Amino acid sequence: MSGPGASADVIAALLRALVLDVFDEHDADKRAAVMVRVFTPDCVFSDPRGSYRGLAEIEQVVLGLHARFDGFRFHLTGEPQVIADGGRITWGHGPPGAPAAVCGTDVVLVRDGRIAVLLTFIEPPDGAAL
Repeated sequence: MSGPGASADVIAALLRALVLDVFDEHDADKRAAVMVRVFTPDCVFSDPRGSYRGLAEIEQVVLGLHARFDGFRFHLTGEPQVIADGGRITWGHGPPGAPAAVCGTDVVLVRDGRIAVLLTFIEPPDGAAL
């Protein structure tokens, strides 16, 4: 990615915010404020269901997850791992207080201190289809 690299602390904070303050945040105003700090305006996000570009499309994915999995919450399952201009973090998603229904890994590339590319890999439970 072009430009000066972000510090490991910045990338680790972006990864935590991505899961806890974007995908797990149910307050649309709070989430919107975080999204402009976390993502570049042209961020590209890909997951097993498709590819999305920009904040508005990412917001629609988050809203869809909240609607599809009502009451589910995200939690971190490991510490961020950081490399030059990127990193990854693992998470679980499910009902509070219960084992995660699904787990995944987010891999990011950072440009100018914000996430420019987000790739989400899902580990379906018991080999179920995504």
